[in-house]
Amino acid sequence: MAVKRGQNEKRMKCLARPEDVTAEARGAFVWVLAGRVPEMWKDLYATCAPRFEGMDVNHDPPPEVVEAVEAWARRWGLVDDTGAAYWAVRCALNNLSFREAWRRAGLVYPESAAVPLIDYHPAFQKASAYAPAELGEFVFRATWPAGRIYEPLAVARKRILDQFTRALDEHIAKYKAWARQVGILELPVRRSGRQHLMWLADYQVRGLSVKQIADAYAAETGRAIEERAIYKALSGVAQVVGLKLRLRRGY
Repeated sequence: MAVKRGQNEKRMKCLARPEDVTAEARGAFVWVLAGRVPEMWKDLYATCAPRFEGMDVNHDPPPEVVEAVEAWARRWGLVDDTGAAYWAVRCALNNLSFREAWRRAGLVYPESAAVPLIDYHPAFQKASAYAPAELGEFVFRATWPAGRIYEPLAVARKRILDQFTRALDEHIAKYKAWARQVGILELPVRRSGRQHLMWLADYQVRGLSVKQIADAYAAETGRAIEERAIYKALSGVAQVVGLKLRLRRGY
């Protein structure tokens, strides 16, 4: 039976650690920002890249460089409850180091390029959990009544599907048991994640109002959407990414 979008969307789940979901969302958000707000990266390189020239890119930058990047993050709304968002600052510093390495190699780093070089927050530092080899693949074999008439094809088909389902269920149960042991959780999957990240870029970084976002969405898709639905989505995705939403103003 086909899964209907929306009605059963929240029932779809994946197995992942919360910090992995956060890191993936941040990486996807950086890709969105690179395409949607290229001027923010131009600003980063114009104001901070000269400070990297001559630096040892294999070591942490000095405080004055970090402060300049933090000012850039605040300027573009990449903030949390503590100020400039740690992950955004680290991503920017990583891109600046990457850009400087390119410059020293005689290559030109695109002025608005951004790569999602996301570090884990120190609180997230954990050993990576790799599934045992036997859980990394699922192999199923069954006998087929080739050349035999004692088992009708329809009966053979049902037998094999039943065997396959039982074997797959057992494999999933083993994987879930291992996942629980290493701290991997069963988390909901949201199909609309990229759309919400685009809204977050428009609202948090570009400074559009919720009304402007709703109007643009209606114009692009031909479907109206309530402003409260957009703001609810913004609140949710901002929490996942790790940003503090700016004050809502100017509908």
